[in-house]
Amino acid sequence: MFLVGLDIGSKYVKGCLFEYLDGQLKILQLEKVEYKGSQKGVTIDIAKTVDAINSLKNNLFSGFNETIESYIVTISGKDISNFRVSHKLPLWKKEGEQRRVKITQKHVDGVISLASDSYQLKNTMILHTIPQYYTIDGEHKVKNPVDMTGTNLEGEICIINAPSLQVDNLETVLKKCNINSYYLVYAPIATSEAVIDEGNKERGVVFINLGAQTTELAIYNDGILSDTEVISLGSDNITKDLKYVLKTYYDNAERIKREYGNVDLDKIDKNLKVRMEESMLDEESNLKNLELISKIIIARLEEIYEIVLKKIYDKGHQDIKHIILTGPALALKGAENYFRKMTNPNSSPEDVHLKGIELNGFRDNSDYYTAIGAVKHFVNNYSFAAKEEAKPSFWSKVKNFMGDIV
Repeated sequence: MFLVGLDIGSKYVKGCLFEYLDGQLKILQLEKVEYKGSQKGVTIDIAKTVDAINSLKNNLFSGFNETIESYIVTISGKDISNFRVSHKLPLWKKEGEQRRVKITQKHVDGVISLASDSYQLKNTMILHTIPQYYTIDGEHKVKNPVDMTGTNLEGEICIINAPSLQVDNLETVLKKCNINSYYLVYAPIATSEAVIDEGNKERGVVFINLGAQTTELAIYNDGILSDTEVISLGSDNITKDLKYVLKTYYDNAERIKREYGNVDLDKIDKNLKVRMEESMLDEESNLKNLELISKIIIARLEEIYEIVLKKIYDKGHQDIKHIILTGPALALKGAENYFRKMTNPNSSPEDVHLKGIELNGFRDNSDYYTAIGAVKHFVNNYSFAAKEEAKPSFWSKVKNFMGDIV
């Protein structure tokens, strides 16, 4: 079967065409299109977003004539929330009697469904329901209670909600692009899935993606996705700071950031002067000290890092020692080491690369981690064994199914 991962980001729409065969995902094509239809992960111009996706599809499917089974589409933004709820399900329904019952998957699904129905916030849509653990008759926590026995089954569930208006706008975009079979995945989950495996999840890992307009946070502990967050700051904020302080134009500030950006003050030539090229200043004031440029970058990067660390501590995950960093902000020299100095100077960098994906001649490109991870998350959480016998309504059922067993 053929699947498409679609990352509708803040500056680019990115797509990845996959073949899924014998339990393996193989990349067939990667494409991206720049656009201005989104801000901090949220659609603000439907027409521009539709045009960008249609352009992407034309490039992605050039010479490709097979049927696409489904699009896995990412959704992001600071207004997407996650919270934990608990719900108890009596296993024996006869009043006045208490008998131990063997727990089935139907009982587990019932706990998840009841939790979702009971705690959905007004004007929101549930994107994911992620079980954290179960207890049987108030005893010790278990990950999978199926085939155990008890009288009551209780589950703690992490629910991820998106504003209904945001989802409606995104679905309008997809329909205008003739995309009718799709599944939505929260962007931090998608991006993290691209570069982590079950080993990472079991030992506990904090995943941080320093994007253009947002920073994504996903925390896994004991094999389970425990928390997620999107912070409305990213690499573009550094560019804007340079533009303002250096009194230059945005494109030139971006060039300076990419060419001279370095957050390790011990490794720069503090006497080096950088010419602005395009500036609002006169020729004499058009040269700026490299140390000043580095300090502007450090100030904003440190702010982003401090917010991320506060989120990690507030959520109670300060004991997790393994950290994976990705994203365009890491192109700044010393950016990763600077974060490690703020957390654990003795920690070693994680080996960040795509996991569980056949590259098929394509290079490992972090630009596409979110689109790739969205499809990986999808196939890891659903069974395709009966694909050939599946009815046409199967994919619409998948789209509406909210229980994601991570």
